[in-house]
Amino acid sequence: MTWLKNTNATVSDVVFAGPEDMKGKRLNDMTSLQNECVSTDFILHQSVASESLSVDTFSYKNDVYVAISAPSTESCMIFQWDHIEMNFRTYDNITGQSIVGCKSVIIENEVFVIVAQLFGGSHI
Repeated sequence: MTWLKNTNATVSDVVFAGPEDMKGKRLNDMTSLQNECVSTDFILHQSVASESLSVDTFSYKNDVYVAISAPSTESCMIFQWDHIEMNFRTYDNITGQSIVGCKSVIIENEVFVIVAQLFGGSHI
């Protein structure tokens, strides 16, 4: 919307496709979208001190987990959602050599974590 209002380019009308109460309205006619749209601003919830290359989320037995590959600490950190504290807490740490990826897969009610490494092979 900001770009549309400030551009010198000729742009045809941009109309809302949804939600239903906004359908067909011209974006050019709006003065603000603050009350009409959900914000997509980045809001920090929690930080992990280690640098990471990949993140994978998975659900298992009604819990939510995050697997983060951290080559600087040579680990695949597994975090579990804490329903009381409302944040992720450390669950496990899989160590390795130059870990570049951690990917989970659930097979027959078991969780397997695939740890991809640059050196020394990858492991499940």
